Amino acid sequence: KTYARTDRYYVKEFEEETNLHSFILLDRSASMGYRSDGLSKLEYASYLAAALAFFISRQSDGVGLITFDSQVTHFIPARSRPAHIYAILSRLEQLEPGSGTDMGKPLHELADTLSRRGLVIVISDLLDDPARTMDALEHFRFKGHDVIVFHIVHPDELNFPFTDTTRFEDPETGERLVSVPTVVRDQYMEVFRRFIDENRTGCARIRVDYDMLDIGRPLDYALFTYLARRMQMH
Repeated sequence: KTYARTDRYYVKEFEEETNLHSFILLDRSASMGYRSDGLSKLEYASYLAAALAFFISRQSDGVGLITFDSQVTHFIPARSRPAHIYAILSRLEQLEPGSGTDMGKPLHELADTLSRRGLVIVISDLLDDPARTMDALEHFRFKGHDVIVFHIVHPDELNFPFTDTTRFEDPETGERLVSVPTVVRDQYMEVFRRFIDENRTGCARIRVDYDMLDIGRPLDYALFTYLARRMQMH
């Protein structure tokens, strides 16, 4: 049509919007609200998500944010426009812990929804049956996505520093248990170590990158890990 109007040839050029679509899947279940001193797991995870989203957008790649607990609660599609990052940061700033954990249901739903292959970054404390979690992550791999899991862990979970008789309460079910920590500490530590190992080895089996992040350590450890993973993928 342009040639017909002007009697001159034109070459149409365009700039591709993005090289890669990345989705950050952030667990906002009630257990992520745990804190003692300092940040909660959800606050630390939100800062991590914000930093990763900003970094991805600076590479001119599309980035989206999805939050979930027992279901998908917020869905911001992947875009590479500069203003898009502010929508993600605004959502993260407003984020509060939700309801109980169900890794399987929302992740399977998202694996079916995200049709374009890309990078899926899961940020979660993974407090669910590891077999269910691996089954959901494997669904993303089957769809052709690259997957990174940042396992968010509080120092209290790693070290179980309690000494006096303590009442523990499950933030998701409300169940309460009074216990003497010195009596149950060894058993707890063994169970928690096994839980971490099951998630780590399960991710390795299905070729998902796994990193455990102790929120008592600086956030830049997570960013260094992410950069290393990105370098391996390119």
